[in-house]
Amino acid sequence: YFRLFGRDGDISRIDVICKLCKTTGVSPPTSASQRSHKYPMDEEKLFSRYPLPVDLIRNVVGCLISDDIYQQSSAFPNIDHRSIRLSRQASMLYVILFFDPIVLREESAKLREIVDKYFHDNWVIHIYAGMTADLSL
Repeated sequence: YFRLFGRDGDISRIDVICKLCKTTGVSPPTSASQRSHKYPMDEEKLFSRYPLPVDLIRNVVGCLISDDIYQQSSAFPNIDHRSIRLSRQASMLYVILFFDPIVLREESAKLREIVDKYFHDNWVIHIYAGMTADLSL
């Protein structure tokens, strides 16, 4: 929000935006043993606070599943390197799927296709700026 409107525009709503992003409704872990386990579906609850049109999410997911959007097949021609070639796409797909919980909960065939194509040998994915997601948990 600040990058978009901060320099030249009105940032009077920046406090409201910061408050919205800070209040996730998830309590921090109280002990060291809880830090290694995440609460069930924290991401789903978080992303449901920013609802997006279902058609948009379905089209983006369909595009990410069917196409190599970065066109790296020439850089990684071996089929054994497919998960490396599609790793950036896989991290986007991981985040975008939380906006459509119906796919996560009910469409097991689509999830099977996604796992086979993107995560068959890559269970720890890089999301952004040092943030990773361990799918083996």
